[in-house]
Amino acid sequence: MKVYIRPWLTVGDSESCSERIEAGCVHIYRSDMPDYDCQLHSHVQDYRLDYADGHELPVTRLRQLSRTLMGYLDDIGQIHIHCHTGETRSPTIALFALSLIEDRHPFDLLPDIYIPLWRQQERFANFCVSPLRDITRWYESR
Repeated sequence: MKVYIRPWLTVGDSESCSERIEAGCVHIYRSDMPDYDCQLHSHVQDYRLDYADGHELPVTRLRQLSRTLMGYLDDIGQIHIHCHTGETRSPTIALFALSLIEDRHPFDLLPDIYIPLWRQQERFANFCVSPLRDITRWYESR
């Protein structure tokens, strides 16, 4: 499953990683669940993010991720973000990417994630409180 959030931003599950995607790819995995990790495929660039559902996203981690995302957009023009099911972690990081790149408050962008997921896959994003709070704090403190 690959869902278009913007022409330059897609999210998906581990199956979407098996496609050849002309994009910088953020692979969100869990080190405590190695069987859920995808195999790195030949994307233009790959970034691996060890992140579990609902855990905090400290500002230092968000800054590092922002450099990666901006680099992907500048160098390639396409970003693909995926986790195992494509319903919690990848939409959360996609929300951060939208907020970063479009300079808009994360709360204003929630429909921009929910609506494409529903229309293209009949799924809802599951945003956990802690990372949503961290992304909001990051945005408001810039």
